[in-house]
Amino acid sequence: MFRWMTSVPVLGFLLRITNTYAYTGDYKAAYEFAGVLRWGKAFAFPLLIACALTVATIWSVLTAAYQCHMLTFAAASDFMKKPGALIVAVNPCLLGFGIGVYALIFGLAEPFVRQFKALIEQEKRTGTLSHGSELMLNSDLAFPLIVLVIAIATGALQQANEGSVTLILVAWVAFWYSMVVMIEMISVIFRLAENSLLDKGLVSEIRPHSEPDQPDRQPDKHSE
Repeated sequence: MFRWMTSVPVLGFLLRITNTYAYTGDYKAAYEFAGVLRWGKAFAFPLLIACALTVATIWSVLTAAYQCHMLTFAAASDFMKKPGALIVAVNPCLLGFGIGVYALIFGLAEPFVRQFKALIEQEKRTGTLSHGSELMLNSDLAFPLIVLVIAIATGALQQANEGSVTLILVAWVAFWYSMVVMIEMISVIFRLAENSLLDKGLVSEIRPHSEPDQPDRQPDKHSE
């Protein structure tokens, strides 16, 4: 069933990336669902934050709707009722940045990837992790890009249907959720840079002590 769903053009690709992200890059994500609990753990809290930020953004509209028992953006500011314009202006820039960062995966040094894989296997043995692999680097960077693309599409639809209250709400949630996943992407970049710098610093500290001793210089025959 899962393989059939992932074979559907476009939607299957999106499902595979999302499932791999929920499975923290585990090898099983290629042929089975991560499960409701893993999906909830991966997406529930960021969505909750996005919804909370949306409520804070349109709080004046919500309070007016509570008083008149009708949700409308007729009296709201242009900024509040046009989240699609904000998304189309901001998210393409973030998407270009994210694609550039995603290309860094192909430049990771082989010793670093092996070290990262060994760390995950060790955490699995100790019980800290129940699943995952080095592919989590791939999914942790690819999933935010998918969210940015979906948010841009949502923003375009909202601009084409400015009077739709539903699309306004969905667009605001999509915007804030894309901001949350971008913070997660930055955290991944931070960890990669931190580990890379620490690894290079360790090598530079060890290298002078690991160099073989130079052999004693033979006396010059002409000096005898």
